[in-house]
Amino acid sequence: MTVELCLSNQEYKAWRETLLILRQCLFVRIAAYKEDPIGRSNRVAKLKNELSWSRTRITTLERCKRQYYLQYYQKWGGWEWSAAPEKVRAYQLSNMTNLAIACGDVVHRTIKLVLEEIRDHGQVQTDDPALHARKLLTDMWRNAQAEKWRKAPKKHPAFFELTYGPTPAAADLKNVGARVTHCLQTFFETDLFAALLTQQNRAENWIAVDPEPSFDDASKFKVHGRTVWALPDFARINDAGECEVWDWKTGRPRDADRMQLMSYALYMADKVGFERDNIRIFGCYLAEGELKEYDAGPKGLAEIETRIKSDFDLLESLLDDVEQNVPGDKEAVFPMTADESLCDSCFFKELCHQ
Repeated sequence: MTVELCLSNQEYKAWRETLLILRQCLFVRIAAYKEDPIGRSNRVAKLKNELSWSRTRITTLERCKRQYYLQYYQKWGGWEWSAAPEKVRAYQLSNMTNLAIACGDVVHRTIKLVLEEIRDHGQVQTDDPALHARKLLTDMWRNAQAEKWRKAPKKHPAFFELTYGPTPAAADLKNVGARVTHCLQTFFETDLFAALLTQQNRAENWIAVDPEPSFDDASKFKVHGRTVWALPDFARINDAGECEVWDWKTGRPRDADRMQLMSYALYMADKVGFERDNIRIFGCYLAEGELKEYDAGPKGLAEIETRIKSDFDLLESLLDDVEQNVPGDKEAVFPMTADESLCDSCFFKELCHQ
């Protein structure tokens, strides 16, 4: 007996997309099983989606409430074996990158490598840090072309340019590599780097070297009893006994940069114990060759505390259950932005169909 299935083009496309998502779910779950065949959820408590503050989180909310929902709620748990397809896809897209972000990522990783070499061995051991960074970028791009993100989206993120287009020309990719080289060269020419190579500014005076984010208390502190994330790129005690907090930037200066650095200064005061009038904060803009010192001090830290409290009030207003961090209705509370120009560069636009 022959059964014929007649579908319109639109129905066939929707069917194909559903199959693709299911296939992606299977890949993610197989990868998770290979990494953890016993099942982490069977051995330890599941990660809790805790409401917390970071400058990135607030910027996302200000940009688009729907993007905020997808990034901080729909994607949560998308790495688990039992995750629904829509959560798996949101998790994959939440790990997406683009060439500009990837440029910053490899620059940060290479600076971290170099500083750790100085800290641990007293000198830079990587022969050509810029070449090392460009190789990292090339590997990221090639892994995305091979669609390794289907199995391991966090380790091998998809690229926006490959997913949504247009695919950059070879000359454009070469320009990104040149930008990576320029940013690192700028860093190596800073007075800070020269100081870090001297004996008196070795590891005993270093507080943080681009720490990895973690769900333990090392990466977080409390403001009015609420959790705040703080991960400075570098912090040290200078020759005057002051705490210096540094952030490497591969883009142009933005108004939000000061707020981000202020939160790092607050971390150094409340978590590490520095006096509030003894902390200095710097934005090092590597592509622009610009160094900006932002005003901190007790008045500035009081300002960021007030801002964080206000932001938490806003974040909590979007929840049905504040204690459990349960979001309100997706359609009613988290509408898509009316500014469709923002959708052009959004990693989640596939899910919004906008």
